Amino acid sequence: MQSPNANRSRPTPRPTSRRCSRGSLAEADRACNVYVLHVGPTPGASIPLPFGTSVESTREARMAKTTEAQAEHPTRKLLLSIAVDLLKEQGPVDFRVDDLLDRSGLTRGAMYHHFENVDDLIDSALVASYSEGVEATVLYIRGVLGSAASFEQFRDGLFQANENYVRNEDLRVLRRLRAFALASSASALAGSLAAEQQRLTDEYVSVIVEAMNKGWIRKTVDPLALAVFVQAYSFGVIIDDVSMTHLGPDQWAAHIENYFEACVFDQSVAKASTK
Repeated sequence: MQSPNANRSRPTPRPTSRRCSRGSLAEADRACNVYVLHVGPTPGASIPLPFGTSVESTREARMAKTTEAQAEHPTRKLLLSIAVDLLKEQGPVDFRVDDLLDRSGLTRGAMYHHFENVDDLIDSALVASYSEGVEATVLYIRGVLGSAASFEQFRDGLFQANENYVRNEDLRVLRRLRAFALASSASALAGSLAAEQQRLTDEYVSVIVEAMNKGWIRKTVDPLALAVFVQAYSFGVIIDDVSMTHLGPDQWAAHIENYFEACVFDQSVAKASTK
C-alpha cells in the first residue's frame, strides 16, 4: 500500500558549507560566488540583494577589498621589491624567477599565491618601478618650488635636475624600464600605468601654475602643454641611451636651458636676474 505522503516532494537539502579550492584568487572567488549567489531552498534560487544592488557590483566590491588587502601583504611587497631590483639589473627579457626565489627564500607556491603568473609579476614590478620614479620626481619638483625663495633659486634647481637626469646612471636604467613598461601598456595593467602617469602630469601642472603665480613663468604658457613637453624631452633621452654615439650631458643641459630661457621663463624676471 502506497503511503499518503509518497507523492509529496521532499525539501531540497541546503548545501553544506565548503571551502574555496586552492588556486588563483580569481578562481577561488568565482568558486565562492557560485555557492553564495545560488544557494537557496530550491536549485537555481538566489539570495535577494538589497534594492539597487546588482550581482556584478557586489562581486566587484568584494574583489576590490580582497585585491587591496592582498596588495598590502608583506610577502607580496617583498617579492615586488626584489623583482624591481632584478629588473634594474637584468631587464625584463632576462628576468629569472629562480633568482627571485633565491633572494627571497620563498617557494614558487608562495609567489603564485600573490601573482597569477610570471607575466603578472613582471607587469606588477614594472608598475612599481614606474610608481617609484613618479614619486621621486614629484618630491623633487615640489622640493625645488618649495625651497626657492627667488626666481634664481627656482631656475637653478630646475637646471640641476635636468643635468642630473642625464648624468645619473641609475636613472638611465629606470628610463629603459619605463620605456618597456609603456611599450607593454596594452596589458591588463595599462590602467595602473595611466593612473601613475596622470598623477605625474597633474603634479607638473600644479608646480607650473604656482611658478606662474609667482611671476617666474610666462602667463602665456599653457601649463598642461608644458607639463607634457617636459616629460617628453626628459623621456626622449632614451633615444640617446640606445644610440652608438652619445650626446654629451653638457650639450643636452645647454639646449634645455636655452629653451627655458627663451620660451618658458618670464623675460622681465629673467633679465632682471642677470643684471
